[in-house]
Amino acid sequence: KILLETQINPENILALTFTENAAHEMRKRLLSIIGQDAYRVEITTFHSFCNMIIKKNQEEFSEMISSENINELEQLSILEKIMESLPLVKLRPLGDLTYYVKPVMNAVNELKRENISPKLLEEGLENFEKTLLSREDLYHEKGAHKGKMKAEYQKSLSGIEKNKELLLVFTKYQKDMKEKKKYDYNDMLLEVIEKFKLH
Repeated sequence: KILLETQINPENILALTFTENAAHEMRKRLLSIIGQDAYRVEITTFHSFCNMIIKKNQEEFSEMISSENINELEQLSILEKIMESLPLVKLRPLGDLTYYVKPVMNAVNELKRENISPKLLEEGLENFEKTLLSREDLYHEKGAHKGKMKAEYQKSLSGIEKNKELLLVFTKYQKDMKEKKKYDYNDMLLEVIEKFKLH
């Protein structure tokens, strides 16, 4: 619609998506609508776009350029070592260290994709816990369970405790990655977002 009805050129449009398949499908649909001009529209994944920005502006990303990109297997290994070193309870059910490694990796990656830093996660957890504990209906007021916290709030509190442990892992992971001069794919997104905020 923009290309057909305005003076905007195809090369002035950026379309971002999460997967290569979605980018391909987008280009295919655009070809059927506007023809060959579809090849002049920048259609790419978020990660490819960030990678392009970093390569074109290396002086702005000197820390990242001098660091090593890790794959998913290396990320799992780093997280496993971190989880071994921390006094975790909720993320170590029945003492099984590896049970939550993959879910923790997925959670860390999701937080980064949503541009949520450890600091932002910490603030969110503090606010959620404060709001939860200030509820007037937190405890049973009568019956056999009088004075005890209601089950749904106990469950929410347990979730907060689990996420506090996730925060510990996430914070140490980011610190270790920086110290070891490594980065994962989602760090590219965060770095580019930060540079866009500054410039």
